[in-house]
Amino acid sequence: AEKYFQVALASGGDDRADSRTYNILIRAASRAGRPEGAQDYLAAMEYRGVDPSPHTYTAVVLAAAHSGEVAAAEGLLGEMAARFALPPDRHTFHALLKAYADRGLWEKAVAALRAMAVQGLRPDAYAYAIALDACANARNLPAARELWDEMRSPEGGNVTRPSVVAYNTLIKAAVRAGRTGEAHAVLAAMPGEGVPPDTTSFTTVMGAYASSGAPEDRAPVERLFHEMALRGAPPGRVTYHTLMKACVRRGEYRKALRYLRRMGSSGGDGEGGGGAGAGD
Repeated sequence: AEKYFQVALASGGDDRADSRTYNILIRAASRAGRPEGAQDYLAAMEYRGVDPSPHTYTAVVLAAAHSGEVAAAEGLLGEMAARFALPPDRHTFHALLKAYADRGLWEKAVAALRAMAVQGLRPDAYAYAIALDACANARNLPAARELWDEMRSPEGGNVTRPSVVAYNTLIKAAVRAGRTGEAHAVLAAMPGEGVPPDTTSFTTVMGAYASSGAPEDRAPVERLFHEMALRGAPPGRVTYHTLMKACVRRGEYRKALRYLRRMGSSGGDGEGGGGAGAGD
């Protein structure tokens, strides 16, 4: 995308470039891991008299977030309001929250949720899931619990139904805090809440049991594996690796080999982790 744009510039064809063109270039720079390129295109828009849109700033903030440039992401959010009178939209806040979550900056993530409400944007399930991920990465389970209760609170009539990603992130927070039993309880509650657990849900809890030094914590790994089949959650490679790890720790090498063969025959291509609440 950048190559063709440079050709257009050289031939004088940039006069037709509008905000959508620049947005595409900014997203391309972001995906290429070049946040400085994204910001250069933003500066080029101003130089050529092309007004940025909220989508433009969302793309630049996301580029900074992917590179861990938290201060740059915050500055861009302030700039869009101060210089262009552009209110950040839901997607812009999601991008900023992602920057905080990746660094475990849970207090800033909670503040961003509050800022969304001030802007008249009710935090959605995805925003809460990213903020929960910030708590999980900070290993702050109490803060994650508070956000979880807030999300489900009927206060003001604004109940946000947790998504499977939000549930997975709460499971991740419990696992990282060393509370495997609590993580399992969250998993067990999901069907009753109308949210079917997915591969990530099961694999994260299985991983916690498999990594435990307690012998009694290894048996639940296989039980959860069989429950996955009953729930229609396909096991992924990480799931099989976790299962084999538990078998090896129990000295059940033949069983581990059987699971290895089963993984090969099934392909083992299901998601073993992903989303805001992916387990490590």
